[in-house]
Amino acid sequence: MTEAKGRMQEFEALRAFATLLLLALHSEAFALDNALGVDLNPFALFVGAFLLGSFFFMAGYFEETSLKKYNDNWLAFIKTKFIRIYPPYWIALMLFIFVMGYSLKKPLDQWAYALNLQFIFSPAYVKQILTLWFISVLVAYYAIFITLRQFIKSEWLFLGALSVLFLILYLVHLKINLFDVRFFEYFFIFFLGGWLARNPGWMQKLYQFPFYLKWIFWFVGCYFLWVAQAKAYPYQSPIFLVTVNIYIIGGIAVFLAIFRARVGAWKLWSFISYASFFVYLYHRPIWDIALKLFPQETWRGEMLFRLMPGSIASILLCYAFQKLYDFIVTLVRKRYS
Repeated sequence: MTEAKGRMQEFEALRAFATLLLLALHSEAFALDNALGVDLNPFALFVGAFLLGSFFFMAGYFEETSLKKYNDNWLAFIKTKFIRIYPPYWIALMLFIFVMGYSLKKPLDQWAYALNLQFIFSPAYVKQILTLWFISVLVAYYAIFITLRQFIKSEWLFLGALSVLFLILYLVHLKINLFDVRFFEYFFIFFLGGWLARNPGWMQKLYQFPFYLKWIFWFVGCYFLWVAQAKAYPYQSPIFLVTVNIYIIGGIAVFLAIFRARVGAWKLWSFISYASFFVYLYHRPIWDIALKLFPQETWRGEMLFRLMPGSIASILLCYAFQKLYDFIVTLVRKRYS
């Protein structure tokens, strides 16, 4: 999704970096066995948690800054987000069905995905579709954030209400298997982003925190997440949820610090960041079409094709798609304003 101009370079770079990690992960590069003598499979969890945590953190941060821009006019905010999210999402859904061959035969499947409510029912009650779950969870976070913010102004009461809501929904999940487990995995990461945006003093403290201590915190998170993975803790277990959140927070702190330096000012980051939302939605259909046009003989060949020419093509095409979509939105607004 595009935001207003004036983003901080570290957020631009982090979004772009997370997008590149997404393409590498979805290309199945981490499924290579013993590449260069190293089994990459265990690292997929770390890469996925970090990139998704980064996306959700930044979404929470920019939700708060967007609401400030609209002077807390949540109806205007919802209208803008609806236009930015839903038409591209519906197009992506059609591509997954008609290009990639996903079938939604049950009425519940059809309504859940049409209304973007699959986070409530997937994977226990509706069919899972790769990638699109993120949009559903993101919209749910937006809805929770906006609703609570209308009634609760105190930061501590807000945190308490979030915690109570999390606990209730978590118990429902354990009892009847509603709600995607990833809804709980990134819940507090999203709201941490919003909290730091509302409290810029704490954001500055995060930036000023000694870099070596950020590394230590992140490595501790890496270690405990590795242990949690080795012990095969279920993703919905409290131990795993706490561990993965510590790991994500440490990683975000480290890379925000890295990207505040000169490396974060590379123009390439801005280019990829602008295309990132459409890349997220459309890279799999683009790869599927490309592989039909240029079939590969082996799984490794397909992986390498997705990783290099496929990913580059996805970024370039999605940059153009985002430009076109922004142009259409601007044109429609001028016509009906």
